[in-house]
Amino acid sequence: HEGYGLAIEEARMLKKVVIATNLECVKEQIKNNVNGILCPYEPNCFTNKIIEISKNKDTYKKIVDNLSKDSFDRTNEFKKIEKLLEE
Repeated sequence: HEGYGLAIEEARMLKKVVIATNLECVKEQIKNNVNGILCPYEPNCFTNKIIEISKNKDTYKKIVDNLSKDSFDRTNEFKKIEKLLEE
C-alpha cells in the first residue's frame, strides 16, 4: 500500500499513460480513461489494457492530451508544509 504514488505522478508529469490498480490512493490521481487507466487487481486486466491502449490510438491520444492540461504546480502544498513546520 502506498499513501501517495510518486511514480504515478512522475509518469503523469512526463505525459505517460498510466495503467494502475484501482485503489483509493491511486484514484486520487487517476480518473479512469481520462488521465490514465484503472484495473481491478487482476493480471489479465493489465495485459488486456496494455494491448487495448497500444491499438486504440484515439484513446491513447485523448489521455495524453488530458495529461498535457494537468497542472503540477505544488507551490501551495509546499507552503502548507512550511507553515506546519513553523508552528
